[in-house]
Amino acid sequence: MSKKPNDLITVKEASKMSAKSVSSIRSWVRQKKLTGHKKNPKNKNSALMVSESELRTFLALNGKITSPNIGRSPDFSASIAEKDKEIKELKQKIEDLEIAVRTAVNLADSKSELIASLQNQVLSANNRLNHSESKTEQLLEMLASSQQKNNELTDSYQRLTAYYSLPWWRRLGSSQLLLVDKTEKE
Repeated sequence: MSKKPNDLITVKEASKMSAKSVSSIRSWVRQKKLTGHKKNPKNKNSALMVSESELRTFLALNGKITSPNIGRSPDFSASIAEKDKEIKELKQKIEDLEIAVRTAVNLADSKSELIASLQNQVLSANNRLNHSESKTEQLLEMLASSQQKNNELTDSYQRLTAYYSLPWWRRLGSSQLLLVDKTEKE
């Protein structure tokens, strides 16, 4: 079980703070969008509580903040304590948004680095492929040359074999004819 945060607020307070219904807050806890904590963990009927900072972060990241001032104009308060509280809440929202922006910028930077790395890998792979293709062409040329030489040697071997298979008296008169390629004579 996770450690209890120090900034726990009731679901009703979270509802007021986020301008959402109590059932919405409870639904977010059930969907694991927020972490729910019992005021007294040993009592299953204990009040459900959530972390204020976690709620603020969730609202900032998911764009779920709605204005409680829809409809009638708000009642203005002359209380300095109330204004200080509003300022504190606004500063907290700014901090939450700055964290969200930094996270988004870091994510964008990471994606840019990954894209650059992948592009470099593609270029390297293309270079290796081009090098392999040129080597393959060279090897094919060498193979064709070797096959031609092999054919020439085979022909020479067959002529020599035919020459040496003749009796000695026939070799005397035909030595020049059998050792010369027929295509060379024409």
